[in-house]
Amino acid sequence: MKTNIKLALPKYMVIISIFYIIVIAIINQEFVANSIGSDLDVKISFLSIFIFSNTSYLEKILNNEEVFYLLPDRLKRREFIKRFIAKYIFIFILSELCYGLYFCKDRAFIFMNKEPMILFFESSFCVLCSIFFWGSATCFIVHKVHNAWIGIGLTGAIWFLLNTTFNILLRQKVPIYFNIYSNMVTDKNGYLVDGWIYGKMFEVILGGAIFVVNFVFIYNSKNARRIYSCN
Repeated sequence: MKTNIKLALPKYMVIISIFYIIVIAIINQEFVANSIGSDLDVKISFLSIFIFSNTSYLEKILNNEEVFYLLPDRLKRREFIKRFIAKYIFIFILSELCYGLYFCKDRAFIFMNKEPMILFFESSFCVLCSIFFWGSATCFIVHKVHNAWIGIGLTGAIWFLLNTTFNILLRQKVPIYFNIYSNMVTDKNGYLVDGWIYGKMFEVILGGAIFVVNFVFIYNSKNARRIYSCN
């Protein structure tokens, strides 16, 4: 398991990730504690794209792709699960540390009708949902384009659209139940609108569907033979 973790989380990824959460905690300008969860959710989503980019591409990096694909599908998929879980836990731990760093600065936060512990659990729930979705999506896209950097670029572009003007359009045209960043939708008084939790559950379902596709097809022997026959 230790070897799997080292392969899934190389030192450069760990160092960059720690540096990333420290920076976003320092530059964060939120004064309303209720908004910290949604702000962290978006930023951890972006980190997830980077961390999961090598999950299905690791054999290509290590130059042992052809040998790896000779293993039974059962063993290859077990390896995929181990890598995915290791990355998932790592990013979640970083997100919890980052949440704490937000409050380490000398700043008075405003709490709007919610206890700090409730806000913490809501933030953790949203982050868990987003890591799962963006991790699954990144693995799928990288596998399809056969290039980690292009995969990061394409997934990052989707992330960017969902957090800019396109997200405003989603709020106007798409029910909140299908908005994966529904936890950012507030009413005129600044409170989260009803139904935001269902948007996050939709994110989990969508991420789960992509995860199943990854699990079935990424390390499928027939798919591997098709790839090599095209090269």
